[in-house]
Amino acid sequence: MDQTSSPENKAVSVQVMGLDYRHGISVLEAVVYIPTFIVALLVVFRHGFRKSAGWTTLVMFALVRVVGSFVHLATLAHPLSSDLYLTYAVCFAIGLFQLTVSCIGLLSRVCIHPTANPAPFPNPHGTRLGMSYTDSGKPAHPCLFGLLSLATIAAMILSIIGQVQSADAERPASANSLSQASVVIFLVVWAGLAILVFSMASRNRYIKAEERRLVRAVALSMPFLLVRVLYSFLGSFSHNPDFDLLTGSPAVLLGMAVLEEFVICVVCLEAGVMLA
Repeated sequence: MDQTSSPENKAVSVQVMGLDYRHGISVLEAVVYIPTFIVALLVVFRHGFRKSAGWTTLVMFALVRVVGSFVHLATLAHPLSSDLYLTYAVCFAIGLFQLTVSCIGLLSRVCIHPTANPAPFPNPHGTRLGMSYTDSGKPAHPCLFGLLSLATIAAMILSIIGQVQSADAERPASANSLSQASVVIFLVVWAGLAILVFSMASRNRYIKAEERRLVRAVALSMPFLLVRVLYSFLGSFSHNPDFDLLTGSPAVLLGMAVLEEFVICVVCLEAGVMLA
């Protein structure tokens, strides 16, 4: 998503003589995301597919990250294969879509109960035990969730097309424009998601305690998701070679993308494991 120069040209420039820092990151991803895939799958089965939109996406995210890591490791044996580099770049781009959709899906599970009242019986210390909730709670902002999801899908499509076109040396400008449009949409979606999180947090008392975990998980994920989006933004708009996915700084990739994705997965899966 972040790069628009030809993967074939980059394949020529990325000569691998052994397991380097960048491929070490791919090994780390494989080691982390294989068990993550299993845990996410268990969470989905625990809550049921109908109520696991966010975690189902995490299952697919973990799978895509495992596939992407093995594809990248395959370049050790085939360092001049442009198809391998293109596949790796597409997997990387899809991951941002999946993380964003996962956060949207978790928030969409939260219901606002406008008729929530203080619990009628005080505890021995003279304070209320909590809130009582009716069954009339409804998902907050359902239309906005739909719009954010559609925008995220559009961003993913533009990103994939941009990556494919980047393999065509005759259309680098078009590929770059598509990648830039994609990352701008992701930034807009992030802003919309942040507004939804703030809106729900301000009505925290009208949300059941177990569902507050979901709001908290997404709220904790938002800064890390922003850094991940900024990595893609800088890769598309900046001329700094450090932000190139294939030939840039592995330390920047690790610090602004890989670790952020790890944290988001852990936070969201922890909410799924703890949710009743």
